[in-house]
Amino acid sequence: RAVAGEAGVPFFAISGSEFVEMFVGVGASRVRDLFDQAKKSSPSIIFVDEIDAVGRHRGAGVGGGHDEREQTLNQILVEMDGFDTGSNVIILAATNRPDILDPALLRPGRFDRRVVLDLPDTVGRKAILDVHSVGKPIDSNVDKEVVSKQTPGFSGADLANLVNEAAILAARRSKKSIGPDEFGEAIDRVIAGPERKSRVISAHEKELTAYHEAGHALVANLLPHADVTQKISIISRGAMGGYTRFVPDEERHLGTKDQFQAMLAVAMGGRVAEQVTFGDITTGASNDFEQATRMARNMVTRFAMTVNDDDDLEEIPISSLFSAARLGKIERVAVYGDDLAVTHRDGTRYRTRKEPGSNLLESFVTLGIDSGDEGVQVEVKSSTGLAKLGPRTFGKREELIFLGREISEQKDYSDKIAEAIDEQVHDLVDKAYHTAHSLLESHKSKLQQIAQYLIQFETVEGDELQRLFSEEPSTETVAVGKSKTPVQSKAKKPQAASEQEKSKLKRPRGRSTRKDGPGTAPAPAS
Repeated sequence: RAVAGEAGVPFFAISGSEFVEMFVGVGASRVRDLFDQAKKSSPSIIFVDEIDAVGRHRGAGVGGGHDEREQTLNQILVEMDGFDTGSNVIILAATNRPDILDPALLRPGRFDRRVVLDLPDTVGRKAILDVHSVGKPIDSNVDKEVVSKQTPGFSGADLANLVNEAAILAARRSKKSIGPDEFGEAIDRVIAGPERKSRVISAHEKELTAYHEAGHALVANLLPHADVTQKISIISRGAMGGYTRFVPDEERHLGTKDQFQAMLAVAMGGRVAEQVTFGDITTGASNDFEQATRMARNMVTRFAMTVNDDDDLEEIPISSLFSAARLGKIERVAVYGDDLAVTHRDGTRYRTRKEPGSNLLESFVTLGIDSGDEGVQVEVKSSTGLAKLGPRTFGKREELIFLGREISEQKDYSDKIAEAIDEQVHDLVDKAYHTAHSLLESHKSKLQQIAQYLIQFETVEGDELQRLFSEEPSTETVAVGKSKTPVQSKAKKPQAASEQEKSKLKRPRGRSTRKDGPGTAPAPAS
């Protein structure tokens, strides 16, 4: 539509499905009629939407054979680059399935250029918001640049929906202009759906949800490579009992290993908070575990980001292990089947290999080597050998890139490597769990402070959330898990900040441990 408005020439638009008919020859006839009409009006533009409906690979390839569709495609190919080259007609086409298009359709001379319409960045989102805000009474307090920073990953359609939702909310609240509150609520609606305030939950379940969401937020706040926590809410949205929203410090296109590990730890924060506080666990962390497992597997199989480097160690004879163990120099031995990863007390590390089928602990006893608490620590990591994964990918994927879906994966590695991959995925998730546990165990009072605030006020965001992170927690101990009614905080709700201040995304200056750097997309809301 934008091209048609700016080109100043006749514009013919048609859908690819309009060429596909039950009767033989109808599709090819429509193609000829369309191009004849365009040539009479030349110079002109033809736009074919969803061209994959008629431009699929011919023959027995993807989608199978279809004589009528193939004849229609043949006619399109002839019209685009046939014997007649004097026509002055430009052809545009759109599809989200470029992987199934016929190669003859994509070659130079027919479609000379491919333009990938990626998701907009911060500047693009602000420009799109400006377009969709025309004719709507936007309050002067609304900063569209701040709104664009709060909406990473939004498409143009999402942003149009965002502005419409904000306008609807303003109308329902009998306001004459759309303010920052409406935009903030509209962002949550687009991401997670409308609030379900009518949902009835018990006081104990509300308390569980508060500690779960507080766990996510606190772990993210304590880790230097995690994204900024923008909002926490324990009001149900869709199928979610609670909701924590994160935003990146800056526009990101690359992800680092530290950032992925921080995201894993944040995902574990909800379950750990339940366990640390109540000594029990719930089903609320199921989606967190799904996302964490998927992320950890991608780290190992797609990005070559393993949790340890035991497979890269230099190999030496096992006699050196026994000699050093007699002298008390060995701190730890990690067992991978018959392969051993050895760590000395001075930090020296190497790998060795024991006799197949032999028992390392029995060998230590025979040689008089202490393997107790004060001796050599033996850790069994895997029943298979120490597989060297290396910097490579595992599995050939068939994906619908523009639809964000994975069809299948072809296994191109052995069973031994598959077990090594499973071990690495387990170690990544386990390490993240222990990181979250260590942080929340040492910041219990802060976890309790955030959870009690959520129990009383249900939602906290922006500057008020950053103030909650930065202030010293109360020394008063609050009993949890036993009360039948929500525990009320004795502190009064602080005076609300201005609308402009609420929408700021700056992290408080007191946290000197954070290191800004290239990152990845924001962690999904729990």
